[in-house]
Amino acid sequence: METAAKKREKFTLIELLVVIAIIAILAAMLMPALQQARERGRAISCANNLKTMGLASATYSNANDDFVIPTSLPPWGAPYYSRKYAWTGLLSGIAGTTNYGMTVTWKQDYSQITGAGTLTCPSEAGYDSGKWTSQFWHYMTNDGLTGTCHPDITAENRRKYRKVQQVKIPGKALLITEAQRTADTSSTISAARIGYRHGVYDDRQSVAASGQTDHQVYYYLPGRANVLYLDGHVESKGIKDLPSAANQWAAFTSSSISECGYDRNLGRLVN
Repeated sequence: METAAKKREKFTLIELLVVIAIIAILAAMLMPALQQARERGRAISCANNLKTMGLASATYSNANDDFVIPTSLPPWGAPYYSRKYAWTGLLSGIAGTTNYGMTVTWKQDYSQITGAGTLTCPSEAGYDSGKWTSQFWHYMTNDGLTGTCHPDITAENRRKYRKVQQVKIPGKALLITEAQRTADTSSTISAARIGYRHGVYDDRQSVAASGQTDHQVYYYLPGRANVLYLDGHVESKGIKDLPSAANQWAAFTSSSISECGYDRNLGRLVN
């Protein structure tokens, strides 16, 4: 016959259910904190990607007569969009060109990236996920600073290649940032097309092309984006942190050097 002490050593069904309920409540309380910690880790990995791009860009400039890495070089443009002539290809060494320090796994035809690497943000949907609808990459350049030969971009302030020494304030010259998943571009001069995906994911179903809308309509976005500047440092920015509220292009190209870091009148015009 069991004593009262031995009977107390056994859990009753009610006691077991109470313990399970307590564990479930604690897990629910801890889950947001764990998710936030994971996202902070992903944001740090993303920032490290951009720092690697910054080092690669600086090495490219040293090897190419001090020119800032261009968004694209001729013959980039329809119908010849070889990644070899885009900034991603120029830095990652595709098709036998020099790799300036990037870790990128391209598909066999170089049409897109596969797997993790320098051009893959861990906070963004995978390239093959179906959610990433852009034909380009998780990151994009500021072609106001870098220059592009894209035939559809005719504004002179976006078609100038310039040297690092021509940039007056490298620490304010935005070089590369994160692309929103629907932007479908390798470069931009619009704050509206940045992917503000850290903290709270930027799940906009579309973003307006430069000039079609003012970026203030997106001021509700709570997330942040990592931004690489020409001097190599990376900052986390919310859309309201970019200069200025009245001008969605100011952080990229501006008549004011204090806003964009460089004189957009200087540089070699792309033919």
